[in-house]
Amino acid sequence: SITADPCYNISAILVDGEADTNFVAGVPTAEYTMSNIDSNHTVVAQFETTTYEVTVNVTGNGTADPTSGTYNCGDTVVFTFTPDNDGVEVESVVVNGNNIGSVTSYVINGISADYTIDVTFADITYTLTSVAYNNGTIDPLGDTTVAYNGSITYTLTPDACQTVSELLVNGVSYLDSASFDGTTLTLDNIQRDMTIQAYFQVMT
Repeated sequence: SITADPCYNISAILVDGEADTNFVAGVPTAEYTMSNIDSNHTVVAQFETTTYEVTVNVTGNGTADPTSGTYNCGDTVVFTFTPDNDGVEVESVVVNGNNIGSVTSYVINGISADYTIDVTFADITYTLTSVAYNNGTIDPLGDTTVAYNGSITYTLTPDACQTVSELLVNGVSYLDSASFDGTTLTLDNIQRDMTIQAYFQVMT
């Protein structure tokens, strides 16, 4: 009976200096039987470090470091996931079929199996929600998706004999803002979700 230590496999069995061609390498234990022994023989077992494959798949605009590779049993491997620019984020990391979330790193402590790591990067987007109250319209109306650092222009149109009485962006008045010219609101460098509320009243 031949047994390899932890993190090792049997790579070959030599009988009187000749490799046993019937032996299949890469197993932790093996039995070797000799029959009809009529002289002295030397049996030598050779061992090798067990290795495991880590396959890293990247989707989207980002990188994983390190990439796919082969590692010795017991190694600790730290993976880092980096978006290509500020407008991209890690959407998901799936390790051997298990989604572990939008993490930016993953550590394999004492590797003892093959791994597949699927990393997905996605563009960062924000939702802008616009609402018009009483006797007027805002365009676009409702939810609009805008990319990171993107821009959007809203057009406010009062009904006849009405005027814009208040314009709130996330609760802050933009009525006298340089971003609003009386009929259009332009928002630049967007980096958060926003709510735009337009109010109208009778002109006096």
